[in-house]
Amino acid sequence: MKHKHHIIPRHVGGSDNPSNIAYLTPEGHAEAHKKLWEQYGRWQDYCAWQGLAKLSTDTEHHSLVMTERNKASWKDPKVRAKRIAGIKAARGNDTRGCKKYKVTFPDGKVKTISSLKKFCEEQGLKYNSFWGATIGHNKEFQGYKAKLTA
Repeated sequence: MKHKHHIIPRHVGGSDNPSNIAYLTPEGHAEAHKKLWEQYGRWQDYCAWQGLAKLSTDTEHHSLVMTERNKASWKDPKVRAKRIAGIKAARGNDTRGCKKYKVTFPDGKVKTISSLKKFCEEQGLKYNSFWGATIGHNKEFQGYKAKLTA
């Protein structure tokens, strides 16, 4: 079985022109992408090498590709600015989070909050323990109860 390998990869502008295609074994194809990755350091070649060489499961490979694509897109100033603007719009410039919680205090008083982490700091509670007990399992933590409302 032979694989079609783009000598100049399509992710850097290579074409499907027959002069840009080499037919390689799967092992040779993996090695070609490994060499491209070592030479140029492009994430696409790294992911291609990992997948072709079967150095990860299909699920791991998909996760790797999505992670690398996401990391690379954040480096683009236009994409980064657009994403940050969207986050700020959704959160009203509050970068701590936009979820609201209804918290019941041990004395029965109820308060709606928007930053669970800040609330835990103010009350002297461990955030991870509080979140896990109240939000994750719908139980109480040191007399407090919390419920996600929005």
